[in-house]
Amino acid sequence: MDIKKERIAHEKHLLSQGVDFKYLPNIQYSELENVYELIEWDEEYSEALNEINSSWCTWQAAKAQAIPEGFVLVPKENIFCYWQDNDEPENFCSSESDFDNLGDCIELGDIMEINKHTQAHIQTEKLSGTWFAEAIDPSEKANFFVGTHEECMAIVEKNKAMIEAQEPTND
Repeated sequence: MDIKKERIAHEKHLLSQGVDFKYLPNIQYSELENVYELIEWDEEYSEALNEINSSWCTWQAAKAQAIPEGFVLVPKENIFCYWQDNDEPENFCSSESDFDNLGDCIELGDIMEINKHTQAHIQTEKLSGTWFAEAIDPSEKANFFVGTHEECMAIVEKNKAMIEAQEPTND
């Protein structure tokens, strides 16, 4: 977030906390110094100036500790591991109690290389999939489609219509 948007967010936050901004017309933000300054020195506003600058520094420190852009925060319960045979990746286990199953493919005295994968589960989205029928022979598969259930139902209906159109009519 750029500094101007940060300042606006900070000032909105201060307002939501009930801070009185009657002194704002006498205070301006200095981009060069990254602080608020008095437009003209006035003892009455110096305490308010100190408060807003203190709050601004705290705000920036808190934001600096926030999650950097491009990263996500994941709950610990969404992090999991699985172990995979390096030579035969189809052999894997998701629990340390299943290590013996992973090692079934080696003999006593052999050593296997195992890859430990740590992953975070972010989201599960339920999709549907179906085959487009081949235009020349609607009983053959052409392309597999993944999308919503409604989209797949429309494809299934279109496939049925193509099959019915090719069936001979009994007159």
